[in-house]
Amino acid sequence: MTIYTASDLFTLLETIPVAGKPAWMNLRAAVRPEWRGEPDALTGPGIYGVFLDGSLFYIGLYAGKAGRPFGGSVLERWSKHATYHILRAPEVVFAKSQLDRIIAELTGPAADIAACVAQETDAAKSPLVEKHGGSCTFNKARFAARHWETLGPGNEETLLARISFVYYQLPRSWDSRRETVDGEGGSRWVKRHWLRPAEKALIEAFNPICNGETTPGTQRDEIGPDEVEKMMAALFGGDGDARPVSENDGADLGNEGTSLDTSTAEAEAEAEGDDDATDGERKFRARLSTDGAALVEELSTRCPRSMTIGFTDTPDLRLYVNQPRRRVLLTMSTRADGQITCHTLASVALCRALGFDAKEERGGPMKAGFTLDPMAVDVTDLVAVGGAAVQSLDV
Repeated sequence: MTIYTASDLFTLLETIPVAGKPAWMNLRAAVRPEWRGEPDALTGPGIYGVFLDGSLFYIGLYAGKAGRPFGGSVLERWSKHATYHILRAPEVVFAKSQLDRIIAELTGPAADIAACVAQETDAAKSPLVEKHGGSCTFNKARFAARHWETLGPGNEETLLARISFVYYQLPRSWDSRRETVDGEGGSRWVKRHWLRPAEKALIEAFNPICNGETTPGTQRDEIGPDEVEKMMAALFGGDGDARPVSENDGADLGNEGTSLDTSTAEAEAEAEGDDDATDGERKFRARLSTDGAALVEELSTRCPRSMTIGFTDTPDLRLYVNQPRRRVLLTMSTRADGQITCHTLASVALCRALGFDAKEERGGPMKAGFTLDPMAVDVTDLVAVGGAAVQSLDV
């Protein structure tokens, strides 16, 4: 199995920090040009492991696109893991209960996080807090704190070289073996019936420190790529006899008590999406068309260094400017017909100059609104709308 080093896949970019967050939450991992699109070896559903200096710290799954599970690229996940799991991404947010525990129990990065929270009269209003579920957890913060001397600020030149991945890609032939039950035949079915059982077995066997199922203090730090690869191959029958995971595989592999039952509400909920996403992001992405999902992915990749993207429980996507204080520049919400409705601080005239059929907004902070077809729009025009909105701010 190939071991992919993050420095071969991504370029580390420094952004302007978000006001109210530590200055070192300022890194993005951008996919290198040669790995953009859907590279054959990293396309479609599979199970993966993430390593720091060759030691496993996370097990995850990727199930392609919602309506096209054997498409997409696992790099969509890995680009987040490379910065989110070490607390260095500007989009990192926490649930309030998780944040309180981090400040109370951890050292290293926790001191800077606590200082930022203390600047707010109401801690719940800190930009580090997400009311409806954060993208970062106590387990991930604990991992970062344990390795802060090598993951914290000052280590940017070596960070990506220390992080690596392995990927067990499901055979392309399985695309024809998917079942459609009550209309569920896309990535949700693949996650629930093929990927989630294997992911659960691997987590229970290896207790990676960053997985939410791992109780702090019980993690195993000595697991390397070879051991992970061996169990992945065993779960799926090896390259020569690939098969779906059966309910008895956990016991067959010597993991007494390992259950691969996916009927519980917890398993179904976890099978729905990205572990690094907030609840609002999962809801928003679930409503996107294939073209809409591609547009949002490109917007995320090409977001200017002075801006960040966030999601609310509405659900909607919001483009923010980071300094001198965090301000909303543009919102995007989905429609049943696949189109996307946008509202922005940019003027009607500027939006029209960029090719959008904008109309004046009344009764709110936004100045213009328009609807776009995600298949027809160029993401650079949306970024330009954000830039125009910045010019309208009274900073």
